[in-house]
Amino acid sequence: MMKPDFTLTYDDIDSIADSTSPKWDDKRKIDALLEIACTIMANTGIDSTKSELRTAKAMTKEVYKRVKKVDKILGDQLLYYNA
Repeated sequence: MMKPDFTLTYDDIDSIADSTSPKWDDKRKIDALLEIACTIMANTGIDSTKSELRTAKAMTKEVYKRVKKVDKILGDQLLYYNA
């Protein structure tokens, strides 16, 4: 797996999904978006409040919507199984 030369954050999801740069092929876009979703969920734990968990789930859902812009089938599956 390629290591990015910078840290991706939730604020980057629109620019990743909408990128037309040849550097960002569909596979790399999806990998980066899923990495962001994993980071969001990994930062929740047993000490997270219900509000923090709801916020993390909503943020992850937004990331999955961006995945759907890149790959409709995968995005639909992620949204269906994580609703």
